[in-house]
Amino acid sequence: DSVERLEKLGVRVIGAPARFTGRNEVVGGGISVRARRIVIAAGSAAVIPPVRGIDEIGALTNETLFSLSRRPEHLLIVGGGPVGVEMAQAFRRLGSAVTLLQRGRLLPRDEPELVDMLRGRLASEGISIHQDAEITEISHGARGIVARYGSGGEVVGSHLLVAAGRQPRLAELALERAGVEYTSGGIRVDARLRTTNRRVFALGDVIGAPQFTHAAGYQAGIVIRNALFRLPAKVDYRALPWVTYCDPEL
Repeated sequence: DSVERLEKLGVRVIGAPARFTGRNEVVGGGISVRARRIVIAAGSAAVIPPVRGIDEIGALTNETLFSLSRRPEHLLIVGGGPVGVEMAQAFRRLGSAVTLLQRGRLLPRDEPELVDMLRGRLASEGISIHQDAEITEISHGARGIVARYGSGGEVVGSHLLVAAGRQPRLAELALERAGVEYTSGGIRVDARLRTTNRRVFALGDVIGAPQFTHAAGYQAGIVIRNALFRLPAKVDYRALPWVTYCDPEL
């Protein structure tokens, strides 16, 4: 949704990072806001793995990849989850050479038999796939970006996309001031999406798995029922679908 649309609906939009200053108060852009109920939906950021040299080579993420003005000659992709697989096939079909490196098995959340079929399809399209490839170092070389993995493996490309997962955006929220407990995996919530501060709810990627857009939409409905209408609604993920947008879709 655009800022203009939200403002037309009567929503006050403050375009600045927010942090808690108390159990029911946040501040952003120099503006302090108190509320009876607060919802945290801060989302997540791409994980950059602690690999030697990776910070020096200007790695792309799913948030910066589409700012490229030219097609990569050879795209190296670190991570074989949904984003890595989707981008591998998309850029191969756009004409880039693509090499995908995955620490373990490709798409580990999905059925192995189906993943095997998809891997064959990707390979038939010319995508080079390296499974069980633990990246040890990234560097610039005379031929481009060099990714070293395992015990002596090496690939060279023109661009590097890191698709190694996402982590909740928590660092700047000052959750301690609100009495909201969290771990590196996300904010702690109960089945009604209440945090350890009952005035504060949380939803979406900031609470960890499941990190899907449609899951966040479902969670928003649960929060609205609990926070606004005082209906004791609880999340139930037993029938939660997901899809990897490759061809064929998985």
